[in-house]
Amino acid sequence: MQHAQTNHHGNDATLSTDPIAIEELHRELLKPRVEQLAQAMQEPNSRSAYLELAVAIDSLSVPLGLQERLASVIELALGGGRIRREAGPAAEAALIALFKRTARGVELAAGLGSLNRAMAQLAGNEIESVTTALRAPGVYLMTLRTTAVQLVIRFDRNGPEVESLEVGLG
Repeated sequence: MQHAQTNHHGNDATLSTDPIAIEELHRELLKPRVEQLAQAMQEPNSRSAYLELAVAIDSLSVPLGLQERLASVIELALGGGRIRREAGPAAEAALIALFKRTARGVELAAGLGSLNRAMAQLAGNEIESVTTALRAPGVYLMTLRTTAVQLVIRFDRNGPEVESLEVGLG
């Protein structure tokens, strides 16, 4: 089943409410990591949530309610290139493809679509300035200014996002 959900980028992203079917390779890569995380959890509810995810991964089907946790585990596994070093580029590509099917992956793709549409406003204009700024720890802004457009892009843990777009300057 599909439904539209408004994400933090203000766009409607089509998300499936169906479980995500995963492949044997995903199970091989993720189940041991999830089990390690479960064992590291001191809080019983956190431990049981990871154990529930491990069972879902083992069954090759991850329900919607566990997909946010799945996305977090995939991000952790991909961070620093560990999967690529340990299992090779095909394993890395498989986890990236799986991440893109999670609600978080769909939301990030929608945000990038918004950013690309905003950046299209810059086409044909000469860039006058490009600046960056620290908004807060882990939050950065990039300002692109032309004679007609100013675009401010926010970069944070949630990915790049249009902070503001001013058209008709000059």
